[in-house]
Amino acid sequence: MSKLVELRLDGDLKIKGFRATLAIRDEAACIAWEEITESLPANPNLAALVEKHWRQEYRSLAIPSRHKQEIVFPSLHSFLQSGTEKPATFSDFAWRVKLVKTDIRSSVKKCQESAEQVTLAMNAWLKSPEFREIDTRLRERLNVDEDIRVLIRTEDWHLQALPWQLWDLFKSFPQAEPSLSQFNFTRPEFLPKPARKRQVKILAILGDSHGINVAEDRKVLDNLSSTAEVTFLVEPQRQEITDELWEKSWDIIFFAGHGETEGDTGKIYINPHDCLTIDELWLGLRKAVNKGLQLAIFNCCDGLGLATKLDDFQMIPQMILMRDLVPDCVAQEFLKYFLTEFVAGKPLYVAAREARQRLEILEDRFPCASWLPVIWQHPAAVPPVWSDFLIEPDAPKF
Repeated sequence: MSKLVELRLDGDLKIKGFRATLAIRDEAACIAWEEITESLPANPNLAALVEKHWRQEYRSLAIPSRHKQEIVFPSLHSFLQSGTEKPATFSDFAWRVKLVKTDIRSSVKKCQESAEQVTLAMNAWLKSPEFREIDTRLRERLNVDEDIRVLIRTEDWHLQALPWQLWDLFKSFPQAEPSLSQFNFTRPEFLPKPARKRQVKILAILGDSHGINVAEDRKVLDNLSSTAEVTFLVEPQRQEITDELWEKSWDIIFFAGHGETEGDTGKIYINPHDCLTIDELWLGLRKAVNKGLQLAIFNCCDGLGLATKLDDFQMIPQMILMRDLVPDCVAQEFLKYFLTEFVAGKPLYVAAREARQRLEILEDRFPCASWLPVIWQHPAAVPPVWSDFLIEPDAPKF
């Protein structure tokens, strides 16, 4: 048995606070069997901590630049293991975004301290008296041994940027995993289900790789089971991507490379000389969804900005993305862990949770590594398992 928890938070963290509506239902049920509405107060202090963490302390580890020639890389790992007293710069790192140089040692410590402050403030806020009934209801209705999807639906950036997996509630329910979604959505008349076939069809776009090692991503995909058929587009032209989206059917689309959001425009760098905005991609993606696309994985920086822009079109059933700037090593390890568990048959949320948790071992070198992967979920979609894509094997004949 598994449950779906929807927490709809309408408002903003800085000024108004939130109208908080909780709905709980069994995954197999068509309607919620319990729903209550309470509130959460405004918390400008928490909002300020979130902004400081992601925009100042975390970004001090990798300040993005709009100029391609400012990418300077490869490996934090080798520096931190070397024991040298020489101050590091970001010529010692590989990140999936354009970078400029900065001092690092004190920045790592400040980022770790900032993360602790955000976590403590978030949990104190979620213990607000106005929210107590929702917290109590969750603890009463959920079971410790069942898989639980917790869908946080909000338009507020501060809430989207919170480490919901560190909510104290999740300590009591280790099988639970949070995901994000927009507050408002239009329920589609028809949401395509996975089309069963002999192999899972994956379109892997390996974009601009200046300064990063997308060959490791390719190695992971190349080593998938025989139940997967992967088509690679390496630093493609935009017409190649469009043709693949329009002319063929895909179960999963994967992108590795550089990504960023400028204002309201999300973009991915598909080769050293060109990028695609989300606005330019959406018609092709809509076509892919109509043909059965179930999952998009963006193994690049600034995925939260890409997701909110993509979700304006309310198309892709599930996306897995990186919340902010992502070190190359973290992106590679998450992909390896996630696909290993997903292909082995674990539910998408379970595979993502276990892959995310395994990143914690990297956090002495890469602060907040386990905060980065996030599932962006269409509220009406049901996450697939690997076998949903495949034709059931013939029964043995005797």
